Amino acid sequence: MIELDRFGGRVDTINFEKEDTYLVGDKVVEEPHSFDVKVMAEYAGKSHTWEYQSYEGRVQISEQAAASVELQYETAGPRMM
Repeated sequence: MIELDRFGGRVDTINFEKEDTYLVGDKVVEEPHSFDVKVMAEYAGKSHTWEYQSYEGRVQISEQAAASVELQYETAGPRMM
């Protein structure tokens, strides 16, 4: 199982089923592809867990830099264009 922890507290859970010699997930990973990942797997009777960050298109702007150019920002959400 994989958990994708996204902005705003949303967590997508992907479960896997064996197909031939590989595993197939039960859903497609939606955009944006920017999240903390937690992988939980079992192999040879042992449980394994690991975590990593997969951030796409994120930037960090310090408060000082934002203030110096009077930068204003808001959290974006889904919208039809």
